[in-house]
Amino acid sequence: MLCLQSTHRLGTLLERAGGTLPAMRRVPGIGVLIAASTFAFGQLGQAERQSLSDALYLANLESSDLIRARSHSGPDWVRSLINDPFVGMDRLAELRLQAEGKSLPQLLGFLRGQVYGDADTIQAAPATAVDVPENIPEPLRPSVKKLAESIQRSNELIRDGLSKLSAAERRTLIEALPRQALGATTVRFDFVRQPLPSDAEIQTLLERVDWKRIRFAGQLLAQDVQEEIPKLKEAAKRTPLTGVLKANVNGVVVEIGGTTDDLHGDNDAVLCIDLGGNDRYTGRYGAGVGYASVLIDLGGDDVYEGPDLSFGAGVLGVGLTYDLGGDDRLKGRSICFGAGIAGVGAFVKDGGDDDYRATSLSQGFGFHGIGLLIDTKGDDHYRVGMAGQGAAKSGGLGWLIDKTGRDTYRAGGLTDHPFYLESTLAFAQGAGEGAGAVGCLTDLMGIDVYIADSRAQGYGTRDGVGVLIDSGGRDSYSAASEAQSYATLSGGGYLWDAQGDDVYGLRIGSGHANASNYGLAVLLDQAGNDLYFGADSRPGGASANGAALFMEVQGDDRYAGPPGVGGAARGSGSFGIFVDMGGSDQYAEGLVNGQAKLESPWGSALDLVGNARRVEVPEPPKVGSKPIPDEQTMETLFRAAILDDRKAVDELTAIGEPALRWLIAKKLVNAGDAEVGLTSWIAIQVGGPAEEICVAAIDLSKETVAKTAIQICQFAGYKRAGQRIIEAIGIPGLSRIAVRAAGALEVTEAAPTLMALADGQDTTLKRIAITALGQIGDERSFDLMRKQLESVEPEMRFAAINLVTKFPQRALPLGKQLLTSANEKIARTAIELLAKLGTDEAAQEICAGLADPRRGVQIQALVALDGRVPKSHWANVVELRRSSDPLVKAVAVRIDLGR
Repeated sequence: MLCLQSTHRLGTLLERAGGTLPAMRRVPGIGVLIAASTFAFGQLGQAERQSLSDALYLANLESSDLIRARSHSGPDWVRSLINDPFVGMDRLAELRLQAEGKSLPQLLGFLRGQVYGDADTIQAAPATAVDVPENIPEPLRPSVKKLAESIQRSNELIRDGLSKLSAAERRTLIEALPRQALGATTVRFDFVRQPLPSDAEIQTLLERVDWKRIRFAGQLLAQDVQEEIPKLKEAAKRTPLTGVLKANVNGVVVEIGGTTDDLHGDNDAVLCIDLGGNDRYTGRYGAGVGYASVLIDLGGDDVYEGPDLSFGAGVLGVGLTYDLGGDDRLKGRSICFGAGIAGVGAFVKDGGDDDYRATSLSQGFGFHGIGLLIDTKGDDHYRVGMAGQGAAKSGGLGWLIDKTGRDTYRAGGLTDHPFYLESTLAFAQGAGEGAGAVGCLTDLMGIDVYIADSRAQGYGTRDGVGVLIDSGGRDSYSAASEAQSYATLSGGGYLWDAQGDDVYGLRIGSGHANASNYGLAVLLDQAGNDLYFGADSRPGGASANGAALFMEVQGDDRYAGPPGVGGAARGSGSFGIFVDMGGSDQYAEGLVNGQAKLESPWGSALDLVGNARRVEVPEPPKVGSKPIPDEQTMETLFRAAILDDRKAVDELTAIGEPALRWLIAKKLVNAGDAEVGLTSWIAIQVGGPAEEICVAAIDLSKETVAKTAIQICQFAGYKRAGQRIIEAIGIPGLSRIAVRAAGALEVTEAAPTLMALADGQDTTLKRIAITALGQIGDERSFDLMRKQLESVEPEMRFAAINLVTKFPQRALPLGKQLLTSANEKIARTAIELLAKLGTDEAAQEICAGLADPRRGVQIQALVALDGRVPKSHWANVVELRRSSDPLVKAVAVRIDLGR
């Protein structure tokens, strides 16, 4: 069984505290989900298969009916994703695990062996020894020698792979393939000079390329680079180099930058190594065009502004780029940051909050080749005009892997959509087109935002596959059309989201597991309270012999469009299968929670109530069961914990009070929601001494610290903080947050101070104070709050009703009095007040509103009496159902008289 039960241990405490604890609900992470059962990411366990089987049974179908020979082109591995959704899920679970734990050479080995089926029979010739010039600093010479030899060995493999092409024919492919990949667009490449050959001519040349050797050259070079990077890091510490030097190592042009801020602007360096500093790259580096090329930057906040075909791009060759730290700004044109066109291109970024921008064919793009972008951590921004962020055309694999961080992905804007005037073609964020194409975006952790125009977020067509995998976080998916699991023309479109309260929105066209023309579309959301909406959203909708499979495993979900839509086509039908396995769900049309719906032929929608798959969620470890580790380890745990890493949170919980004291000592200054949430959670787990520690942290002489400490006390429910909160109200920089805390913690002693603020000139503070008084409910403020019942602001009236109704003996006559007001809004507020009292006497008073000539008062009375109309007034409600006022009538006809 799948572990999908959110425990929400803080719910009651936080409700009393008047807030929600940011990012710290204890929910099972993906690691728990996998460990707790045989259900692995992207695979269906027994319960899920049974629910799917039930939905198919309703339509007189079986699971085997979803397996069809839709695609006949491309490698077996790729075809299986289109022909068999169950094998496809296994394949993608495999991809996800590879993304999580494998290095670049391991990933290339996996793709060679599993996806492309390359046999391990290729032999690379032994490296030819090279002589390293004396102007290269001594500590760097061993690594420069090894890398130069590896580049030469890879070049030999590439030459063998291209041996059946002349130099002119190679040039023809180099210029033609990028244009063929993009099709008819306005994009122009700065290295193109020749006219575009016909597709047939290009195909004839491609058939003479030995792809296996080029792929092997990429893996071999990546392995050697990986082995040398640690050695280069150590050598950099012993190399007092400033500026940039160049050397020729047996034909391999080498460029080395020191630890200063360097400018790299050449186009002829095959191996570039920069030892550190905030550098700027404007030349063509890490780009293999008919050969192999490597760029290694060991750190710094760098800027990349290169030409087309640069920074981790391989065209008929191998191009590798490694940037090992820093917050970088990466502004490329086309064919960059992990682009493989008839070659292997990879860009590896280790750490930093980075900003990637490119025109096209970038950020994980493959066309008859492999393009990989791997970013290990950081809050990153990705932008591409078209064809990137995990996109591929025929014979290619494009893969963007982001391992952790809060990331934003944007795609589109270059080329108009052929049918939708309001949209452009993105072809990104998991998009594949053409035989053997696999475009995949894999994001492993973080709260992410995906924004694209059309054909994205799990889009596959013409025997290609597009995949978007998100392992966790509260994510937002926004696209125009043909997105969020969309497949057509024998393609496959997959979107998996493991957990989190997600939003899926489509502005114009179809998606949410939508398939046509023999395509297979699969959307699986494993957990979370999700929202699906769109102009043409039909979750699990299929037409023209497509097959669509939509599965929601757990959560209270909302759907705007009709689910499980199939239709007849070409003398046969289409498979539109929808399953929601649990939760309290709402449908705008087409289904009701806990019901099933059939549509002939082969449209089936099934919603199961109370059938959420549950296993026990492990309890937090015993507080104080572990000693506090060293400072570096604590920093590592902290960074992981604020990103909702369950293991890190549990580790801090086990440390207990020392961890709480460390967080308060180190992380209170200008803390954000995540830091406040984490500290509050640990404080609640520690219990006992935590209240004294957190209250003592409210140092009113240090406003940035006191502000955070007050929030922590509020979320943890520490009423002993009351006196310091009252003092903080008088400090301008703390007053607003202190007033909110006073209300949430119901600090009665603060009522006189808040009453003074409620009569003050600061309108914002006045509003907050009135809200707080409504939470506290002190009778001393009754007269002041009574005045707010006549406020023009609904929030103020709401707060006043909250307080006044806590004193029924005074509230009832007040409500009767206000009901007679000539001001319609005040009379309606009186009915709200009486309704909140909820007594029979109050209901009788509300009935006077049924006879009031003002339609707003009539409407308010009807709503207040819904389900509890005194029998003596049933006739009044029945009469209003025949009202000549359309608004009154519309409300009255839906009112339940009660018993």
